[in-house]
Amino acid sequence: MAFLFRKSFVSRFRRNECFLDKHRSGKAYSIAEAVQKIKSQGIETNIVITSPRDFTEERISEPEIIDFLKWADVVLVDIRGGGSLDDLLVEHSKELSSKKAVVIFLGSPSLFSLGRLGSFEMSRFGKKNTVAEISSTPQSMIKRAKMIQRVIEVAGKLMPFGVFKDAKNYVHLMRYWCFSCAENYYNMFLLLAKYCGHKTPKIKPPVEMAECGIFYPEKGFFKSLREFTKANPLDASKPTLGILFYGGAHFEQNKGIVEYIVRKGREEFNFVPLFSDGA
Repeated sequence: MAFLFRKSFVSRFRRNECFLDKHRSGKAYSIAEAVQKIKSQGIETNIVITSPRDFTEERISEPEIIDFLKWADVVLVDIRGGGSLDDLLVEHSKELSSKKAVVIFLGSPSLFSLGRLGSFEMSRFGKKNTVAEISSTPQSMIKRAKMIQRVIEVAGKLMPFGVFKDAKNYVHLMRYWCFSCAENYYNMFLLLAKYCGHKTPKIKPPVEMAECGIFYPEKGFFKSLREFTKANPLDASKPTLGILFYGGAHFEQNKGIVEYIVRKGREEFNFVPLFSDGA
């Protein structure tokens, strides 16, 4: 099974290889951890990752991108702001039409309409302008997934059962990616492996994160400051510093930095690390 997907902060994945991030945290490490867990289930998984920056700065050529598209069984795309790689994928949409799954997490309306999973195709989904509305709405990826889910639930009455099931799984894939953690990536890969014909262990639904809250290393998540200070009383002899960072799809990416700051400074400061999905 092969995947091609885009994330510019991952640069150490190559075909047939998977390297763990040396800091053992962040989105890159979580993806690598999930891939290793998939392989432990006897499912051979190879990944190629590229980014718009690699393409525009000519570190990867157009023929190589097309070669990757032909090679991959599954294509996952997260492109923010459009650009030449977005245009290239749209131009070579025929290469995507034969894939087991094409999941567009973010992209232009034209690219977004190429999303498909099993018998579900985003281009045939809902009203004619639904795809354009969803893909162009300036919302977080999490809210966009919820928006698609609401439309699917309404349209489900008119869909054949198989199409409705695949549509719901498409939303699950978006949610796995939105709420970034190794467990979600693992179940995302399991679901994709199932569409590629592999027998898989039980696939769990996405583990979802609150839109905002407090995360403290080694202590976990807290819904409110009162709950946090009850479990972690502040030391009155130390100054208190707040850390505001992105949650949602960016949580794993920022988690390692927050853990490092707290570890290095907690002897001198109280820390209150607050995350939000940006809404």
